[in-house]
Amino acid sequence: MNASLERFYRQFTEQYGTVSQVLDAIADKSFRLFIPTPASEDQPGTIERIKKTLPHIANVVRKPYVTLRTDMTQVRAERAGVLSPAGIRATISDGRIWKRRGDEVRPEYVYATTHEDDCNSYENRLVKTLIDRLIRFMRVPLRTAKESIPSLYAAYFQLSHLNKLDFMKFMRTDTFQQAKAQTYEDFAALLQLKTRIGTFRQSNFYKTMDKYPAFTGSPELTNLLTHNEDYRRCAELWNFLDTLGADAPTTGEAQSRNAYAMFIFFGMLNAYLGLGFTLKNDPPILISERAVRIPAATVENDDFTVDVWLPQDECMQLTVRAKETKRKEKYRVYLVRDTEIEPQPDADFYVSLYPTPYSDIASCVVPNNLNSQQDLTAIAKTTVLTFASPHSVYGNYCLVCGSTEVSDNHGGVTCETCGARYNFLTPDKLWLHHFRILR
Repeated sequence: MNASLERFYRQFTEQYGTVSQVLDAIADKSFRLFIPTPASEDQPGTIERIKKTLPHIANVVRKPYVTLRTDMTQVRAERAGVLSPAGIRATISDGRIWKRRGDEVRPEYVYATTHEDDCNSYENRLVKTLIDRLIRFMRVPLRTAKESIPSLYAAYFQLSHLNKLDFMKFMRTDTFQQAKAQTYEDFAALLQLKTRIGTFRQSNFYKTMDKYPAFTGSPELTNLLTHNEDYRRCAELWNFLDTLGADAPTTGEAQSRNAYAMFIFFGMLNAYLGLGFTLKNDPPILISERAVRIPAATVENDDFTVDVWLPQDECMQLTVRAKETKRKEKYRVYLVRDTEIEPQPDADFYVSLYPTPYSDIASCVVPNNLNSQQDLTAIAKTTVLTFASPHSVYGNYCLVCGSTEVSDNHGGVTCETCGARYNFLTPDKLWLHHFRILR
C-alpha cells in the first residue's frame, strides 16, 4: 500500500463514530487528508544494521568458503595421466569402454579423478539470496524517500500536457515548502547503499551462485554459521529482516482498496464543504477489523443536495438534485489502483493512485500530494457548476462551444455539436452538468 495512504487509514479509530466527527477533525487538522511521504517506513536502526553487515557480505563475496569436490570423469586413454586406485577399479568394471583391437582388448576411455572447488553450499546460497533480498528491501525506503521530495512533475501529474501559461494559472508554490535538506540527504544515502549492494551482483561469487537454487526458509545453525563471523552476521541480518516482515505488505489487497475508498470519500465530502455546502445528515462510521463502511452522506447548499455514496470500494456515486427544478443527475467516479485505467462505459470520472492519461475525466489523487484536494474539488465543482446567464440567450446558443445547434426541452438544453447538457434553475441561472473541453 502507498505509505501515506496506509498512514491515512490508521487514523480510523473508535473515537470517530460519525462522518461529522471526521470532517470536524479534518477542519482542525487533527485528522489529515494530506500526509507527506515519510522519509522511511523502516523501524529505527534497520538501515544502520544493513550498513554494518555489508563488510561481512563483502568478505564472503571476495573469499567464499568452498569445499573440494572429487569426481570421476571419462577421458580418452591416450590423454590420461596416472590413474588412482579408484579410477582403475571403475575402468575395469565398466565393460562398455573396452574395445578389441586385433588380438588385444584395451580400454578406449579410462576414469580419471578430478578435483574442483564447489561453492554450492547451504551457507553460500543463504548469502547470495540475502543479496537479492536486500535489493528488494531497499526499494521501499528508496521509493518513500524519493516521493517525499516534491518536483513539478510529481506535484502536477499532467504537467507535460500544459504550456507554461496554463500551468501558472493554478500552480501552488507552497507545495515545495515541504522539501527539506535532510530529506534529500536521506535519499542520497539510501541510493548509495543500494548501489553498494548492487555491486555484489557483479561479483564472480554471485554469478557462480546464480546457477544454483535460491535459499528458502529460515537459517539453521551450522558450524560455519556459528563459528565464522562473516557468515554468522549474514544469518543474523536474515533473521532480523524476518522479524520486520520486510518482504510482506502490512495490509492486504482488500484493506488497500478500502483505504483508498475512504480517502476519496472524505476528500470528496471535504471538497463540497469547501464549496459552501453543509452536511445534511450524519451517517455512522462502521469500523471492523476488515474494513471501514459508511452509509451515504448528504450535503446541501441553496441550489442542490448531493448524496455521496460508496456502494463498493471500486466506485463512488454522486447523486445531485436541483432543489428548484427537482432534476436529478448521477455521476459515477471509478477508483483506480492500477497503473492502467480500464475504461468503464458508465464512468463520468476516474481517480487513480497513479498518474493518469490526459483527459477531461481522469485525475491522479493521492494522499501524499498537496494538490490532490484541488483535483477532488474540481470534480465536485463540475457536478454543481452554475452560471448567472439569461435563458433568452443560452437557451438558443451553446454555453460551452458557441454552437446554435441546440435543443431546448422544458429548460433542458442539449448541444448537438459538443454534447453539452445544462438546465435552467431559474430564468437567469443555469446548471451545466455535462460537458467536455478536450476534443
